[in-house]
This record gives sequence, C-alpha cells and structure tokens, in this order.
Amino acid sequence: MIVTSDNLPFTIGALQTLIVAILSFILVFIYEEFIFNNILKEIDSILYAGILSGGFAFVLQMYAQRRIPPAPAAIIFS
Repeated sequence: MIVTSDNLPFTIGALQTLIVAILSFILVFIYEEFIFNNILKEIDSILYAGILSGGFAFVLQMYAQRRIPPAPAAIIFS
C-alpha cells in the first residue's frame, strides 16, 4: 500500500506541493512573461525556496504536529 499511517503526512505534503506547482505553472503562462533563460539563471534560488523553505518545512511541520499533544502544538504553531 502506498499510503500508510507512518508516511501519510509526507504523502499529503507531496501531493499538495505537486498540485500547487502544476497550478502555478499554468498561471505563469497566462499572467507572466516567461523567459526560460532568466529562470535558468536563478534556478538555485528557486529550488531552495521551493523545496527546502516551502515543501520540506511544511511536511516537517505536519509530521511534528502528529507526534505531540494538541495543546502544545496549538501554542507552538500559533
């Protein structure tokens, strides 16, 4: 089985990140000027912001919230 109780936060986080990436990619072509060379120049910053700052931190937060009681989680994440 792909989704078990241990990796459910990672599956949800990965699915959410994938959906947001696809929708953002579609909206780029509608509303923004897409210059591929400029994207390649800043690929390090884009990957850092997208993967580490956004995706990994969000999945880690979901995993941590499952492991602590609700009251401390509410205080920490408020």
